[in-house]
Amino acid sequence: MANCESKFSGRVEIVKDEKTKEITFRNEFTSSETEVINRKVVKDVVKLLKDKGAVATSDYATELSAKEFNNNQRFMFMLSIANNSPNGFLEFEAVKNIEIGPDRESKQPLPDSAKWMNGSVKNIIINVNGRIRAP
Repeated sequence: MANCESKFSGRVEIVKDEKTKEITFRNEFTSSETEVINRKVVKDVVKLLKDKGAVATSDYATELSAKEFNNNQRFMFMLSIANNSPNGFLEFEAVKNIEIGPDRESKQPLPDSAKWMNGSVKNIIINVNGRIRAP
């Protein structure tokens, strides 16, 4: 008999900008199950804020995800994580995996130095020693 137990972390941070009065939810998760729990937490908090009159019932949440950014913006985001997250959620120790590949959404042809990837390479994963630790 095998006993398999997995633990996944998740976090929801709620921040209110005192100048704009805008409330931002930052949702971090390590599994799809944790994502479901986080979404429920966000939904319940939004409902509570609306029920208490802290947020107008006509206000709505806007969700941003990686698909809403272009490659350059995603790359800059990853670099910013590598420099530690400003709120202390993530502390960078080292890179474990680097995954690269042609931008499937780009209409520009690959440069001559990368043409060998054209049509045959979807992505390349480079394994290196190290890790990213979430406190």
